[in-house]
Amino acid sequence: MAQSNSEPEWVYVIIQEPGSNEALLGQYDEENEVSFIPAFETKEGAEGCLPMIHRDSKLTYEIQAIEYDDVKVQAEKNGFTVYLLDQDGVPV
Repeated sequence: MAQSNSEPEWVYVIIQEPGSNEALLGQYDEENEVSFIPAFETKEGAEGCLPMIHRDSKLTYEIQAIEYDDVKVQAEKNGFTVYLLDQDGVPV
């Protein structure tokens, strides 16, 4: 997918334990040694990539839309960066 010149206003993220104890699902990129939040421009992209995302089988997950700026703020506060990915897990 071609890289866009502007950031999306809304993205889809994977929420761990939706409800009272929810959190953005983070991942660790061993090659680049960085913790990141995977974000997607479409719900279909998030659904397509979900099987490739490392998850704890004991927890529940849900795909939700959230403002991209909010994702970036939450990620930064917790030592993460945000990777905007397509359904194959490739950065866009």
